[in-house]
Amino acid sequence: MPERVRVVMNERSGSCMGRAAEIESAFRARGVPCQIAPIQSGANMTTTIRNAAAEPGTVVVAAGGDGTVSSVASALAGRAPMGVLPLGTLNHFAKDLGIPPTLTEAVSALIESTPRPVDLGSVNGQIFVNNSSLGFYPGMVLQRERLKKVGLNKWLSLLIASAQAFIRFRHITVTVTVARSADSDVPQTLIRSTPFLFVGNNEYVMQGAEAGTRKRLDGARLYLYMAPGATRLSILRLTLAALFHRVSKAEHFEALCVEEFTVQVTRRGKHRHLRVALDGEIRRMRSPLHYCIRPHALQVLAPIPEPPV
Repeated sequence: MPERVRVVMNERSGSCMGRAAEIESAFRARGVPCQIAPIQSGANMTTTIRNAAAEPGTVVVAAGGDGTVSSVASALAGRAPMGVLPLGTLNHFAKDLGIPPTLTEAVSALIESTPRPVDLGSVNGQIFVNNSSLGFYPGMVLQRERLKKVGLNKWLSLLIASAQAFIRFRHITVTVTVARSADSDVPQTLIRSTPFLFVGNNEYVMQGAEAGTRKRLDGARLYLYMAPGATRLSILRLTLAALFHRVSKAEHFEALCVEEFTVQVTRRGKHRHLRVALDGEIRRMRSPLHYCIRPHALQVLAPIPEPPV
């Protein structure tokens, strides 16, 4: 049990707004002092998080969605353990860790857990806890945020942005150089035209009700997913395949298990600055992009998972 917790959260986020007192009360009810540390994106955010973690007996807890969790994980990787309260919209990382969705249950699980190691993904030195992607998704996210700013709610914004991205459907041409894969240390180069390139921190389930989740977060592997030559129709078929049978058997789908690789995107012979999604947040990076896995780089207070089958 931690002696005390420092909960870092973006109080301006809709999911966290007005919940500071509720969070403090949930920890006090379990006999753990709690202090809220509001954070905002900026140069001082990492310093704030690390200073909080440096206080003796204190565990830093990320309260919010995957973007907040990723920011805290980036600051604490290799330095100190962290906790997670799933107060965002989707909370993929918390779900894959087995953290209960309600605040009271999540607090109990955090207090009763001991730190366990999980892997982190890295692209050009920037951390992600879930995934990173190019192509279809980053453009959709930017449009969704524009629609939210003009007053649409998040779900309607997501629906409209997804439809618009589907209408504007296009491919990117990528050159992927795999430095190390699960099967070989011999470099290999792949050139693909694909609507997306998706990189998972460990393997994603690709079928049925559990599609989009991960069974483990400590497998020390990146999983690279592409859809070479896919059309709008084949993307729809790919989506249906995820619901009813293994995507790996579907047409226009390619998956690679790797440890390290480089992606280069060019247009008219020139390197491009790219929109890259990291845990749902968009960054601009210059091609080429260097991806690698960082095994056991983060300690998280979370339930011990069942042994993989």
